[in-house]
Amino acid sequence: MAFHFTDRSRFFTVTVLHTFVFRSLMLRVLLIISVTFILTENVFTQGLSDSPQRVLSNAFEKGNLMVALSDHQWRPGLNLAAAHLAIGGTVSLNVSLEEGVEYVFVASGPYEQADVDLYLRDSTGTILARDQQEDGTPVVEFRAPANGAYQLQLHLVAANEEMAYVALSLLCRRGRQIPEQDYHKVATGFFAAAHKVRASVPGIDWQKQPGEWCLFGYSLRENEGATLRKLQHPEGQKIIAAAAGPEPAEISLYLGTDDGQIVAKTQQATAYPLLDYSNPAVSDLDLRLDVERARAHILVLVGVFQ
Repeated sequence: MAFHFTDRSRFFTVTVLHTFVFRSLMLRVLLIISVTFILTENVFTQGLSDSPQRVLSNAFEKGNLMVALSDHQWRPGLNLAAAHLAIGGTVSLNVSLEEGVEYVFVASGPYEQADVDLYLRDSTGTILARDQQEDGTPVVEFRAPANGAYQLQLHLVAANEEMAYVALSLLCRRGRQIPEQDYHKVATGFFAAAHKVRASVPGIDWQKQPGEWCLFGYSLRENEGATLRKLQHPEGQKIIAAAAGPEPAEISLYLGTDDGQIVAKTQQATAYPLLDYSNPAVSDLDLRLDVERARAHILVLVGVFQ
């Protein structure tokens, strides 16, 4: 069947739309095939353990595959996150997007047989893009129509266990490269430090509050920083640990209120800062991360324990 348009602009619009849809479909197919192959290899070498380390590694591998398959790189600032969800649970991440920039968001479950859905909403809650395919690698491509706040929602539809870790990768055009060896170097140090935190403090584990993230990843340069707004802090002890690299770096962590009052901070800037805070009552606090010194852009992983 042939379509004829007298309006050339209409023909151009339809052609571009079909090209974009075809490209998105092909990227998705290639990504899922490549991820399935890699994760199948990991099953034989690492087992099927469900952990933040495993799911974050899966998310990074998927993100780096998308970098290789497309012209996107890692989003500057926040570009990785992980959470612990029950089947049927949802976790949301607020992000600032820039007008005209093309983004790709790739979610990941604990294994490819899990069913994970991904949604992107605007500030009014309207769904702008979604991936509800029955697989563990939902992919959302989106060009922001305006500067502003948007919300990513990750929903765990099905998994082998009642609870599972999920993760998210954030990419964009004209982003930053994160070589695989750099990620693994930083992740190895970070998860070793996380193990020490959990082993040395009785009753402390990864944050598992419903709807809350327990792990974040950032690409930052010297004098850059990032703020996580309104982290839920229940009464009692909370520990926030971070690791930066692969180059030597010094970072600081702060907890503060909406009005800018600092309630806790690290004593000095280091590559492995740790913030130990006892909250007297349930409250929402902002977490601030500042890079005091770094030779180039670095990867920073931040874990929340309670």
